Amino acid sequence: MKFIMAKNVLAMAVTGALLCCSVGVMAEESFNVDGYNITLYDNGIAIMSKGDEIHQINTNIGVNTGSIKPNPSITSAILAAPANTRHIVAQDLLTYPIYSDALKAENIRNIKAEDIKSIVDTKKSLEKIITPENKGDYIAAVNAGGTAEDFIKISNKTSGLSSLYKNVVEGQNFVLDSSGRITADGRADGNAQTIPVKEFVVELDNRTRNLGVEVKSQGDSLRGEIGGVYRDARAHTDSQVTAVRDELKAEGDVCVVR
Repeated sequence: MKFIMAKNVLAMAVTGALLCCSVGVMAEESFNVDGYNITLYDNGIAIMSKGDEIHQINTNIGVNTGSIKPNPSITSAILAAPANTRHIVAQDLLTYPIYSDALKAENIRNIKAEDIKSIVDTKKSLEKIITPENKGDYIAAVNAGGTAEDFIKISNKTSGLSSLYKNVVEGQNFVLDSSGRITADGRADGNAQTIPVKEFVVELDNRTRNLGVEVKSQGDSLRGEIGGVYRDARAHTDSQVTAVRDELKAEGDVCVVR
């Protein structure tokens, strides 16, 4: 009886996890792309369907169906949470984001059938390999500039390589915040971007060179201005000295005449 209850709770929790992203939000726009019905919600999540072929796929969230089977660690974690938060716990344990440039806000309205097929294929592949144990590696790798496709290829070869891939990607890329500064903890926020170390170093070198040219140019200009001020001051001083000398000479001539 306890096993059946745990299984039912787990199933309900996962269902809640998958629905919580679309329930309670208003549909903003719907359109059709080669038979695919796409609905955008005010929280930015798109739901795609094509008859019975694809049934309401939430392109922002996926789940490993194999992990939904009763699992002592997952079940105990969900049952330990208050009833009204179990769907959140299940979501954190079992779901993962779907990353695709085609799903970005600036691209979603121009999405093509081949983009949708690629997203669906990626989602199906991830469903087979993402687990609560490696989900963090997947998310960290993609946030650091890796791709879901590469993660899938590596994980299909050897599951233990997924963590190594995450470490390699994080080591090869910087995460920049919205101001363009390198983040201290390597985590990306909503406005952050990732940039390969090599590309960043090249850009930094170019900036340094450009800054050097600008400093030299400003230095030359400043030296020119200082030189001009010096020449003007010297000319003014010379004219004042000449004027005083002429006055003294004139007074001396007057004294001689007397």
